[in-house]
Amino acid sequence: MGKRRVYILPQWKETGLHGGLRFAIKEWNPDLLEGLDILITSKSGSDVIRLQIGGNNNEKIFLHYNNKFIEEKTFLHIISAGNNSNSILL
Repeated sequence: MGKRRVYILPQWKETGLHGGLRFAIKEWNPDLLEGLDILITSKSGSDVIRLQIGGNNNEKIFLHYNNKFIEEKTFLHIISAGNNSNSILL
């Protein structure tokens, strides 16, 4: 897992009641569907939410809070190969 940090600036958030961050994911090589890890860290660094998208052959989404497993969801082909998969993180 890389150490690159991306900060979500207020102007990138969607407007409305709940806001959120709209993003798109594309897998270039359908034979190498590795998925995506999103780490959301508190300003103090003491709390971390980890969202794993596309695990287990591109069919699972896992949610962890401070390295504790919270929930799992199953979907078919979460990340499209060669096409953008649009999502919003609320």
